[in-house]
This record gives sequence, structure tokens and C-alpha cells, in this order.
Amino acid sequence: VLLDPGHACKRAQDPVELALSRCSPSVAIAARLCRAGGATASRPFSIEPVQNGLGAVATRDIRRGETLLEEDPLMTTSTNLMQERIEMTTGIRHGDDLKDIFEQELTPEQQSCYMELDDCYASKAGEKTVRGVFLTNNLANSADDVNIAPGVEPPGGSVFAEISRFNHSCAFNAVFLVKAPRSTGIGRACVRACRDIPAGKEICIGYIDPIQPRKARKELLRERYGFDCHCSSCTAPNLSESDRRRERLKTLMQKYCGNHDVPGDPEAAQIIKECLEALELSAAEDLHVPLYESHWYQQLQMNFGGIADALASGQIKQGSGRAQARYAQAAAMGWKAVESTAFGFGEGWPFVEELRALAVKHDRLAKR
Repeated sequence: VLLDPGHACKRAQDPVELALSRCSPSVAIAARLCRAGGATASRPFSIEPVQNGLGAVATRDIRRGETLLEEDPLMTTSTNLMQERIEMTTGIRHGDDLKDIFEQELTPEQQSCYMELDDCYASKAGEKTVRGVFLTNNLANSADDVNIAPGVEPPGGSVFAEISRFNHSCAFNAVFLVKAPRSTGIGRACVRACRDIPAGKEICIGYIDPIQPRKARKELLRERYGFDCHCSSCTAPNLSESDRRRERLKTLMQKYCGNHDVPGDPEAAQIIKECLEALELSAAEDLHVPLYESHWYQQLQMNFGGIADALASGQIKQGSGRAQARYAQAAAMGWKAVESTAFGFGEGWPFVEELRALAVKHDRLAKR
């Protein structure tokens, strides 16, 4: 969360730093960020002043799927964060596990870097605290909020030196992945672009599951992170229509994006219709969530392919030409399933390769 001007873990007292101390605060902040958080050949963004503080801004055009940053957490815990928030706001303490982790597991340099992050509870506590910084900047240890009941806190969280500095949007253009694809690092996370991002655009991630009505999103963000969201989705006209679309998306997501069989055993035509509807609603809401897209495209690939198989075998009497058209549709959806699934798990993951082999098969049958 980027409300605090501090960015570098260390602030060297060199001639340039001394010169910056004589500049206006805004100039000094921007210059320090260019030095400590600027773009490199492998890092296509820099930390710069944005409308409401500081943010990560693209320094070149970025393509969907690019990994922008990969990092190990500064500090992580599986503690009940809801209980931590209650204790923070009431002043009642039942232990101080976060402070113990901070003091025992972080180096002095890491502690300094950690305490430069913002603390939205500081005004209540009078000064920054380890607990306040953690509650303000943590990102959930779970992959998503899909299977978490309303009002239930995700299990634990992690704070990162740089990933925690990306701002939130309910129509984000990048995603936080709990485990970096193909990474061997324990707890190593990353930020990846989930759509094309033009140079000069702020890069935002989503702190919560975005497929909720505006009121629920704003309340959750205020409760968990202490700010009132004013992103484009929360300030757009026709909010009631946006809420309707997201409510419908939530229903479709719960039906098709869980690790369970689709309830009710619907016909292939219904599955295809509803998954295409979900993709249309996502586009209307400017939402790009590869985790959900993966499920919808897989369903489309399987069901277009199943109809094509039935046509080709004569179970459905509509001719071989119709079967080829359905195989072509299955292949098109299959390649999108490969891309969106590989987004989170990485190329070479066994299930990604299964989807790829099926897409190749459907491509071949479409041209027969």
C-alpha cells in the first residue's frame, strides 16, 4: 500500500542524498524512487507519484502474461488476521506473534524496509507498529477468495518489500500470484500483467476478490486495509448495472470455477451459453482474472469438443461439416484455456500440457 514516501531499504548519506534533502518533498520523493525503485531491463515499471500517493507505473508497453516482479516475502504468518484487527482496534492484546516474528526472523535491514511501509492504524496507535504495518500491507496466503465464505478472513498473509507497494483497483491490470509459476522458492510470489498495459499507465493489483457488488468491495477494503476505494469501477456511472453484472458473474463463478463437478448436470449447450455469458460480463466490467478465465475456457473446450465428437460419430445427425466447425470452436477455446491456465501455473505444468494436446487434436480434426 503506497501512502508512505519511504521506498528504499537503505538511504545512503551520499552527496546526491544530501542534495535531495534540500529539495521540496515531492521532488525528493520522486528522485529517490527513481534511484531505488526505478525500471531496469527486467523490471518494466518504476515507483512514482500518482493521484493519491505513490504507485507502480509502467515505463514501457507491457504484454499480458509478463512477470513484472518476483520476490520472497519479508514476513509471513498463518495467524487469524481478523482477530489481529479486533485486537488492534480495541487495544486488547492476547499475544504478539507478529512482533515476535518481526524481531526474531527479520534482519535489521529487513526490519527497516518493513517499517517504511504505510500503517493505516498509526493515527489510532499514535505511531507505526509492527502489527499495524502488517495489517495495512499484507496480501492473502490463499490463491484467491473463491472458496472463502462471506465475512470469513483468508488464512494468514504475507508482507513484501515491493509487491506490497502496488496499489489496488477493482478493475486491476495485474495480479498477485501466491506462488510464482515454476518457482522453486518457498513462498515466492510474483506480480504478472493480466492484460496489455501501455507505458505511463499505473499498474494495480486486486487485494480482494473483485466479483462482488461495489458496496461489499468497499466495505471489505475499508475493513481489511483501512482505505475507501475510488478506482474507476467504484466511481463509474450506472453502478447498479455494474453490480448486477458482478452478482451474475459471482453466480457463474461459483458454478463453474470451483474444484467440483458442475451442479445439476446441465446440458452442453447450457454450459457453453453460460460460460460465454461469463466472458462477456467480464469484458463489460473490464475484469481480467486468469484464474476464472481458465475454468470458463476449459468448459468451452470440453463441451464444444464433446458436441463435435457426437456429430462426427453420428450420435447427432447434422453432417461432418458441422462437426469440423465445432472442432474449430473447441480448438479456439482450447488455446485460450492453455494460455489462461499457464498464466498461473507456468508452461510445462502437466495439466497445461494436457490442455495443449487436446487443442492440437481439435485443430487437426477441424481441418480433416
